[in-house]
Amino acid sequence: MVYREIRAEAWKKLAPSWSVFAVITLVYGTINGILGGSGGSSYAWSQSVTITFNVIVSIAALFLSGAFKYGYSKCGLHVSDKKTLKFKTFFDGFEDFTRAFILSVLNAIFIFLWSLLLIIPGIIAALSYSMSYYILIENPNISASEAMERSVALMDGHKFQYFCLMLTFVGWILLSILTFGILMLWIRPYMETTKADFYRMISAQPEEVQAEVK
Repeated sequence: MVYREIRAEAWKKLAPSWSVFAVITLVYGTINGILGGSGGSSYAWSQSVTITFNVIVSIAALFLSGAFKYGYSKCGLHVSDKKTLKFKTFFDGFEDFTRAFILSVLNAIFIFLWSLLLIIPGIIAALSYSMSYYILIENPNISASEAMERSVALMDGHKFQYFCLMLTFVGWILLSILTFGILMLWIRPYMETTKADFYRMISAQPEEVQAEVK
């Protein structure tokens, strides 16, 4: 597998949608920052208010993260398929809220449980479930758990390839530190499109995938 060629193709596909995807990434990052944030310093909030705020934010993160992840993944698929990317696509997860929410919860639980066995099993689990949102998006009649099962089957024999592909972005990510993270507005869409292209590439081999999940 030539990772440079996969990335080059993703770069070319992304060119017409850079600005839209960058704005979507900014919004997505801001939302994640809010949902993952704390209630602030003790001098600004009373302890009871801080605890209440953190509980509300945690509940919001639990319910909303799946829908936003769904939408962001769908944006990557649209760019990979050379479709016109629209900002509203980012919110498509709310049209399939229940399945997106369940998938988010199941992914978190299973990755956490595997992580209890040590870090490596947790990483392997994350790699195994990494394509579950794409599968959920493209198969509206399956459950979240079945999307995970199909992802595990799809990634069988491809986990190390995907891991290495994502490692090729380390240099870009380190470079973004020099821009105080601003560069990530362009790097993140690049990574998401590359990931979607990888999904398209391995899912184009149905005899290796579907036979194992049926």
